[in-house]
Amino acid sequence: MFKRFPRFRFAALSLALLGWGLLSPAALAAPRATGTAPPAGQGAARSRAWRLSALLEYGRVYAQLQQRFNGERPVEELQSLITLSSARSGLAPNARLSDSVPYWDLDPARAQGMVQLVGDPRRNPFVTPEGKVRVRVHYMNQEDRARLEKILGAPAGFEPATMLSSYRTLLVETSRGPEILKFSGKGVLTTTNDAYGAKILTAEQVQRAVAAAKQTRRYGAFVNEPAGLVLTLGDGQDPIVMLARRVPVAKRGYRKGDVVLPEHVLSDPEFATTELGQAIFARHGSQARWFRKELAPAVADLLLRSLTRSFLHAEVHPQNLDVIVDRHGRVVEVQLKDLQDLQNDLVARAAARRKPLAWTGWTITSEVTDRGFADYYSDYFGQLGNVPDASTGKDKPNATNPFSAIVMRQLLQRARSLPALQRLADTLEYQAAFAPRSWRQPMAIFALLRRMLIDSGALRRKTAHPPPAKDGAPGALAGAP
Repeated sequence: MFKRFPRFRFAALSLALLGWGLLSPAALAAPRATGTAPPAGQGAARSRAWRLSALLEYGRVYAQLQQRFNGERPVEELQSLITLSSARSGLAPNARLSDSVPYWDLDPARAQGMVQLVGDPRRNPFVTPEGKVRVRVHYMNQEDRARLEKILGAPAGFEPATMLSSYRTLLVETSRGPEILKFSGKGVLTTTNDAYGAKILTAEQVQRAVAAAKQTRRYGAFVNEPAGLVLTLGDGQDPIVMLARRVPVAKRGYRKGDVVLPEHVLSDPEFATTELGQAIFARHGSQARWFRKELAPAVADLLLRSLTRSFLHAEVHPQNLDVIVDRHGRVVEVQLKDLQDLQNDLVARAAARRKPLAWTGWTITSEVTDRGFADYYSDYFGQLGNVPDASTGKDKPNATNPFSAIVMRQLLQRARSLPALQRLADTLEYQAAFAPRSWRQPMAIFALLRRMLIDSGALRRKTAHPPPAKDGAPGALAGAP
């Protein structure tokens, strides 16, 4: 799976980014996104400009990496798919990696009755600083653009946008910084090659995602999806729907040299041959060792906290797991996205005697068996770090995935230190979970740990919570059904 390369003395991750042409000097010189004092002699306006420039470059790198690398499915690497016919790629004709998104700014009076804003209007990227409602459409969706132009007239303007690995999701460069916008796949995906048709984004999905984002802020480690927009044109057709997602930034704020990469970029052997890949992996001498020493502990913390604190489970697959790495090649945080698919474990939450969440999304009830829980994680978490078959591009079986086993081994080491679980040391379940080679069956052991925590009453004790993560590893987390 992984290419090895000799350890070398590297100046800083930021230099590698410069060498690879993905990060400008302005971005490296920028202050933290959280707002450090500007350099001497420079005013607040100059500082804001530097901050905006840094975050735009940070977002561009994130987008460009997703287009170039797809470790788990190299035959679906976006930059190559664009060159194929629609019948082979599943993308609509004339697909483009980047273009400009048209937008229309509506006065509140005109928007009334047409637009439903979902989320806090004070933090809504669909509301301009002047108080107008900004409506956008994916640059490949010519049908809905024609509908908008017929009713609203010509666009008020355009914003640069770059396609991300999910095709219908774009990184849009706004005047206030980069925003990720998720649209329906209409006009982007064909219905012939895609198992989910055009992947229509519905108003219900947007409402579920925004509601979940509000509930998950207390736990951290989720990419915020603060707002959505539903536009009904009254022409007898489906509404135009969009969801806003923040660009993942560390809770401590952006620092020069930070880079965010989806797991499917980090696991690509070709990425390891780039200057950026070598700069990141040099910290531990190889891609494989970096996964074991840097990424596995962060993912283990994330999963353990989903069992003991948040009781939320996400689809932890390579596209949904974003990894923030600092200039020294260290994992600062891992964050999960796609909140509309989050699942709230009602059984574990009740066992912990926690106050129920105001939850409108999916739930895990007592009807979900341990086998069903394990199979779910196998389907998603089991994809992380997978070794694709060179001839077909297909993944190896998830149940024997080596990276998931490495993560489970680290998770068990953390769980063993919990006093609440140590009280169960004489039980058969404990002995099975912590047997010498139990981590080689990671999904079954993960389900067993959940069952032990629920049945033993351990979740009611403060000691059930794992100790704080070290070196900026994620605090609280999620997972899915």
